[in-house]
Formats: sequence, C-alpha cells, structure tokens
Amino acid sequence: STLAHELVHATQDAAFNLEALSGHGDLDATLALTCLVEGDAVVHQGLYEARYLTSPQSGTPAALPANLTVDIPPSLSREFFFPYTTCAEWVRSARDSGGTGAIDSLFREPPRSTAIVLHPERGPTWRAETTSLPDLGGALGGGWKRESGGTFGEFQVRNYLQLRLPGLRAATAATGWAGDRYDVYSRENESVAVFRLLFEDEAQAAEFRAAQDELLSATGAKGSAGGGMIVASRADGNTTARLTTPGREVIFAIGSNAAIARRAVGLLGGG
Repeated sequence: STLAHELVHATQDAAFNLEALSGHGDLDATLALTCLVEGDAVVHQGLYEARYLTSPQSGTPAALPANLTVDIPPSLSREFFFPYTTCAEWVRSARDSGGTGAIDSLFREPPRSTAIVLHPERGPTWRAETTSLPDLGGALGGGWKRESGGTFGEFQVRNYLQLRLPGLRAATAATGWAGDRYDVYSRENESVAVFRLLFEDEAQAAEFRAAQDELLSATGAKGSAGGGMIVASRADGNTTARLTTPGREVIFAIGSNAAIARRAVGLLGGG
C-alpha cells in the first residue's frame, strides 16, 4: 500500500516535474500544491488497496510511525494531515467528475490557494485578491530585518483561530477569506509578524475580528483600546495589536512584546 502511494509520486514527478512546480516558495501556494500531490497519491493508494488487498487500509499514510504525533502541537498536526484528508477528498471529487484527466489538468495548472481546496465550488481557476504590505525593516528601527513573508492563506487563518477555538467556529470565521499578505521581522530576541487580511465583505471581516477577540481572550490576553488600535497582551509579553478601522480589511501584528506590536501596527496606519 505504501509502495503504491510512493509510486504515484514517482509517476507525478516523471510527468510534471514536481520540483519545478514547487519553485514559487509561497506558504499558501506551497500547501495547496502539497494538497494536490499527496491527495492524488492517497486517492490512488486507496484504489490500489480496494482492488488488491483483502483487508483495505485507511487510504492515509498508515506506514508512518505510531509515535509520530507525540508531543506535536495540534496546529502542526492539523497542517500535516490536511493534505492526506481534506485534500484527498478534493482530489477524489475531481476524479469522480472528470476522471484522471481532471487530475492531470490540476497538475498542469496547480492551485495557488488552499481556499480552492476548502471551497471546490469556486473551481480551480479561482484566484485570491492581491494585496501588499510596505517594507517595515527600516521603519521599525535599527537592526530589524525581514525574515519571511508571503500569503498566509485560508487554511492557516483557520488553523490560527483553532489554536483556541472549536474547529467549526474557526472555519466559519475564516470562510470569507479573499486574500492576504504577511511579513515577519526580527531583531536579536524580538520578533513581529504583520498581517493584512482581505475578506469578501465587511460582515465576514467582522466575523473574523470577533473570532480573533475570542481567541485572544481564551489565551488570557488582557485587552485595551486607544490610538486607533486594539491591543491584547499575554502574561509572557506576546501581544496582538489590531487596527480598529472598519471595512473588509483586517490589519494586525503579533509581537514578542507590546511595544513592537504597537509600533508595527502604527506604521500600517494606526497613528
């Protein structure tokens, strides 16, 4: 069964050059491509099991060590299993409606967003809205440098909220995701991540804000408002600052301390 799974990967690589497909380096697009690659392998592993094995297995990577998930944070576990579960259902649906040719088409033009996997009704050609953030490296002060950035994506927005919220609540609050941009900066032992999320309408953006407030409250963060932003700090110093500007755009920062979170959001329009 595991060999069948891996032979599918070999076939994918021979036909479509997986290394070339994965060259974009964006967080959301990389996970979406992984969804396609692993989802395809899981589906055909399951077909092999049904045809040739007298005791079919689960159609998931059953050969993984039993202790693999021990001490792994739930958020990382959800990200790891996403391509083997939800993504496999997405690929299976494509195969049921269009045969293996439909899967080939997905490899020829891979999905660039996990939102396509989470909402198959949008179709494989759906594209997230493009947004941007200014380079804050110099504006944050001496010694700060950008470490990473790109598109966070609907799955990661959902996964973030699910750090403290039930799965359905997190999924509902993330459903209106329409695009985003994030950047991470660091200086010695300090760090800050800035986010600009776009939602399909103001109501869905408000739903995310409410869910984020619930998340922060569940972590024990103490909130305050002023200067055009809402600031919630935990006992360990970790702080989330969010602009209070209404609309379908949500701008916030998560910093290792309150000063840097406030500073980052202030540079993005909070005064």
